[in-house]
Amino acid sequence: MKSYYEAIGEDPFDSLPVTFHIKTGLEDPSYFAFKEYYENNKDANNIWITKPGECTNRGTGIQVAKEWGELQSIIVENTKSAKKTCIVQKYIHNPLLIHKRKFDIRTYAMATSTQGNYKCYYYQEGYLRTSCREFSLANLANRFVHLTNDAVQKHAEEYGKFEAGNKLSYAEFQTYIDKNCTSLNVCFERDILP
Repeated sequence: MKSYYEAIGEDPFDSLPVTFHIKTGLEDPSYFAFKEYYENNKDANNIWITKPGECTNRGTGIQVAKEWGELQSIIVENTKSAKKTCIVQKYIHNPLLIHKRKFDIRTYAMATSTQGNYKCYYYQEGYLRTSCREFSLANLANRFVHLTNDAVQKHAEEYGKFEAGNKLSYAEFQTYIDKNCTSLNVCFERDILP
């Protein structure tokens, strides 16, 4: 994403949360850049989501933290192997919520390349994954609040209580928008999906 935005002459962090890719632990230039950013932005919303940089899915290794010592420990743990890196990204502390719960949007695309000719195909249908618990910054370690991954959510007692399989279709999301955000005149297909 960084390369894409730079190629079109835009700052990626005008659209995406500030992100650091730390490759060599506490000696990495990105670590020092992150530390400087952290120290210059000490406010109530100085919250970060960390992710292993390689070979993970299903919410494995994802953590939300605020305290410098905890963040530093996570970075050390994620980069202790020469083949592992750590993604540190500013946590969105005021996300759009559905019934006071977090969600993410899943879309499908396929990119092909034949003799240097690239083509991308976008599947029009997708879905939203929801969390089981109401959003709060009071407990950053609660994965049922902060992660919408099925592999995480399926272990919560409330899994499937609000939506079947913790999922909403695009049409169901539009119904929610129409009912709860009427003054915004938002059309998912027109305004969000593109």
